[in-house]
This record gives sequence, C-alpha cells and structure tokens, in this order.
Amino acid sequence: MRKEISSEDYDKAVRIAKSNEPKVISTTLSSVLIEPDSFDKKFIVLIMPDASKHKLTVAPSFFKQLAKILNVNLTMRRKMSDEKEDNKTFSELLNVLRQVQNSVAPIQVTLLFDVIDKQISHIKAGNYARLSNSALFGFAEGLVDKYPQLSISNVDAFNTSPNVNIQIVSGNIVDLTNKNISSDDESFQFGITLGNSGLTTSVGDFAYRLVCANGMMGIRTDERFHLKSTEEQGLLDLYKHFDKMNESNFIPEEFASNFENATQVHASYNEILNAYKFATKNLIVEFPEQESQLRYAFADKYFPAVREIQAKLTKKEIDQRELPEKAMQSIRTGMSMWELINTMTDLGSNTHPVYKVGNKRAFQEMGGKIMSADWDFEFEKFLLL
Repeated sequence: MRKEISSEDYDKAVRIAKSNEPKVISTTLSSVLIEPDSFDKKFIVLIMPDASKHKLTVAPSFFKQLAKILNVNLTMRRKMSDEKEDNKTFSELLNVLRQVQNSVAPIQVTLLFDVIDKQISHIKAGNYARLSNSALFGFAEGLVDKYPQLSISNVDAFNTSPNVNIQIVSGNIVDLTNKNISSDDESFQFGITLGNSGLTTSVGDFAYRLVCANGMMGIRTDERFHLKSTEEQGLLDLYKHFDKMNESNFIPEEFASNFENATQVHASYNEILNAYKFATKNLIVEFPEQESQLRYAFADKYFPAVREIQAKLTKKEIDQRELPEKAMQSIRTGMSMWELINTMTDLGSNTHPVYKVGNKRAFQEMGGKIMSADWDFEFEKFLLL
C-alpha cells in the first residue's frame, strides 16, 4: 500500500520548490526587442516599466515559442543554412513581424524567468496560468484536509529545476480482480498529481497496482486538466474538477473498462516494437562492449514477441525495415495489452538488478498512454502472419 511522504522529506521538497520559484514578467510584445544577433547568441532586450533596457539570455526553445505567437512557420528557418548571416536575417524577420503585429493592437505576453539557469525559459501570449509553487503546496494541503481519504505520497522537487510534481494518493483500495480472466490479484490504489511545469499548472491521475511482496507498479493516465487562468473562474474550475474526481472515488476515467479490455486484447507487433524501442533507448548500458548482448537479453525477457516476429519475417524473406507501419499494426502477437502495460510500468516503478533504466517516470507515463490509447486490435484486423 502506498505510504505517505515523511514530514522531513515533505518540508525539504517545499523549501526547494519555493526557492526555485520562477519570476513572472507580464508585458507587451513591444517591450521585447530582438537584435540582429539575438537568434544566434540567444538573447533579447527587455524594456522595463521605468524605460530601462536589460539584456536577458533566453532558452534555445524561446524563439520557437515566439515564432508561434507571431504565426511564423518554422520550416522557413529550417530551410536556412546554419550560417550566421541567415540567423541574422531570421532575427530581423521576427523583429519586423513583432513590430507590425503589435502596432495593430498591443499584444500582452508573459515571460518566465528561470532563477536556476538565469534565463527566460518561456514566452506565451496572454496571461499567466500557473499557480506559484507555494500556492500549489497550499492547494495540495487543502485537498488533504477536505478529503480525509487522501494523503501526499511523494513530491518531485529538485535543485536543478523550477518544476514540481505532487502525488496525492487515496487510501481506498479498489479490487478489479476477475477470476474468469486471471487469478492474479488486481487491486489498485488511485490518486492524483498536481504539477507545475513551465507556464502550466496541470492535474493528472494515476494508479498503483498492489502486488504482495512486489511493491507497486504505477500507471499514469493522460493529464485531464490544465489551469486556464489564476483568476477566480480558473480557480473555481480547478475546485470543480476535484469535486468531480471525488465523486468517482478518484478512479481515472474509464480505467476499469480499459483494464478489462486490456487483459483480453492482443498487442500488435507495432505496439510492442514502439514500446521496446522506447525502453531500449532508456536502457542504461554500463559496459559498451556488452551493449548488443544486453539488448538481445532485454528483448527476450521483456519483449519476447519482438524477436519472435522478426524471426518469422526473416523466414518469409521480409525486410522489416521496408515493412509499412500499417502492416506491423496488423501482426498479432501473443502478448496482451495488459501484459505490455505491466511491463512498462514495472520497469518504471521497480528496481531490476540486471536491467537498469533511466527516466523511470516516463515509463509510467508510457504505460498510462498505452492504457488509454486506441489499440490496433481493439477491432479485428487482417493478420499478416
């Protein structure tokens, strides 16, 4: 059963999150000046309310965000070479568009200054729609007070990022075991996540599968809610969202039906191959000379269908590299969708001495995405093999 975070760890996470709070700058596009070498050297000049000018470093993604605000198709930039002269031309183009569009009507923008990297990390049109890290913790504590079955189980807050993620778990145990399908114990704890990332405050949902001595395997479903504003209506919508989740016992939407279907629907070769590629990309290889052997063994243990299907394709003299995606979607494997989901969440939630993976949270998120996706064999399809 998922336990609460200790008071010591919680207080430490709160301190880190508060100290890393990004600074919000609300201004107009006319105050964001772009010089000829801005794109090349990654900076802007910001005019402050007192008319003073400050040169600020920007993140590599800043100009992509700005181009979106200005309705600039980035293929235009990609068609340019890497010569500095082209960077200068692109900077000048953005500056002209900024002046023209803002002259029609002042365009309000929000800038986010990352206090860790000392740079502007985000720019968006309109108002800010993110709670402060401090307010996020206050909201989480308010939820726990309002709903006695909830407790804060984990907080992701690091000195290297202004982002924060709070996991709040429900103490209720939900048994979805179906003896007609499997003898495995399929009991779950459900919960919610409150997260600040970039300019966004979002609410997610997740599930922990309870397996006797094997601990928990997390399943994170699609995030369901994004705060639209920090004004009264935006916050009211946030409270309504939690009231609705409470009415459903914090069980993610359609989870029970998706779970039952997942135990009966076969995974396609394409679905397993995509999961395998993701997993091997995050496989930690400590000794490069053992990489090939480790990947083969990893596939045999967690994704046996990959090697099996590849062997069948080779026998039929079919080059997998030339196989269309639709064809791979039509190859049924012996692995159910639930087994595939379990594999991903197991890798993302538990420690395996032989096979170590990085980015564990991404594995949990991948399991949730697969859980709520439209599966290739949800309806019968032509079988290639």
